[in-house]
Amino acid sequence: MHEHVVGGSGMKIPLICLACVLLLPYLLASYGGYYRKKTLGVMDNQNPRAQAARLDTYGARIYAAQQNAWEAATLFSASILAALLTAVNPAPATLACVLFLALRILHPIAYLKGWATVRSTVSTAGLVCCAWLLVSAVRAA
Repeated sequence: MHEHVVGGSGMKIPLICLACVLLLPYLLASYGGYYRKKTLGVMDNQNPRAQAARLDTYGARIYAAQQNAWEAATLFSASILAALLTAVNPAPATLACVLFLALRILHPIAYLKGWATVRSTVSTAGLVCCAWLLVSAVRAA
C-alpha cells in the first residue's frame, strides 16, 4: 500500500493534465467556429448541428475531433477521480496522465491530417491509459 493523502502534491501533474484535457474540446470548438465562419460565411449558433452537416471534409473532421475530445475528457475525468479517491501511487499515475495528454494532443492532429490508422492507434492507447488508472484504483481501494 502506498502512502498518499488525497489531494496531496503527488497528484499535481495529473490534475494539470486534467485541466489541459478539459480545455482541448474548447480549443477545437474555437477552431471549428473560425473554420465555419471562414468557409460558410457565418457561425450558426441557432442551428449548429445543421450547419455542421454542411461542412466539407476538413470541417467535418474538426467537428468530429471536438466531439471525440469531449468523450475522452469524460473518461479521463472519471479515471483521475478514481485514482485520487483511492490514493493510487502518484508516480505511475502521473506517467499515465502525461501520456494520455500527449496522445490527446496528437489525436486531433491525426484527425485533421486524415491519418486514420494513427488516429485509431492514439485513441486506443489513450483508452489503455484510462483503463490502467481505473484498474489501479480498483486495486488500491
